[in-house]
Amino acid sequence: MMQKLILQLFIIFITFPVCAADSIQSLTFQKEDISATELRKICQQLKSECHEANARLWSVKIANQTYYYLIDDKLRITQLLKQSGLYRIMEHWDLAEYQPVFAIQEDHKPITYLHPALYPLNKHNYAVALVYGGISNSLGDDSGEQNVDFIQLLPKGKTKLVFEHLPFYEYQNRLSCYRDMKDEKNNYCEDQTATILKISYRDIGLAYYEWRLSYLNINWLKNNKIDEYKQWSLTLIPFIQEH
Repeated sequence: MMQKLILQLFIIFITFPVCAADSIQSLTFQKEDISATELRKICQQLKSECHEANARLWSVKIANQTYYYLIDDKLRITQLLKQSGLYRIMEHWDLAEYQPVFAIQEDHKPITYLHPALYPLNKHNYAVALVYGGISNSLGDDSGEQNVDFIQLLPKGKTKLVFEHLPFYEYQNRLSCYRDMKDEKNNYCEDQTATILKISYRDIGLAYYEWRLSYLNINWLKNNKIDEYKQWSLTLIPFIQEH
């Protein structure tokens, strides 16, 4: 239950700007229901080995136009348009060449995936987040640490690295719980923390937006109340990485 709450907060923070009044923001994908037959037809167009077990369809609205993105576990992403009930391929990117090499703790399981969102570089260009790291679900210690590379999606299947090896998400749940037999409202677990990335953007008149990456440390207190405070932040310009 708590891990689900952490993931929900993670999705909210990673895709929303610090200032809600700012019109520049990340574009969060929405999961789409698609039949195995429809997915098979898309995969046939791609001539790839994608299927319902390793690929998911998402949608996002860009300038009043709804686009669909098929993402699979081989780090491939396909942009589609839906016309007369049929999906038509617009662009296809294979990010396997960016497969990161990274070290993890001995008891952790490695993970690599494309986060379902687009991150604006300017008015017309976007990047995706290639996330990688390790997770552990051992008895008494549920933890994980993930880093991210942001990669620009260009026409004709081309890509370009924007930022690399930035902290993305970290959590730790040590199962040390207190249970009140008389009043369940007093039940709580100690040592539950998460560090979550929040991104905001600013147009400063350059070719690319200024990115502000704020890392929030969240502690769960009694009764699942959240104590949130800003831990640290970075201000970056795409393709110029100093941190």
